[in-house]
Amino acid sequence: KLAKKLRSKGREMLKDYANRVINGGPEEEAAVPAARRR
Repeated sequence: KLAKKLRSKGREMLKDYANRVINGGPEEEAAVPAARRR
């Protein structure tokens, strides 16, 4: 159970990271995911 949850979370984080890299620079990199998660 836990492994599956971790894996899907990791995939989402990777997708998030890819979006951040595509969309902008290092400043947005820190701001975007925090805003999206909360």
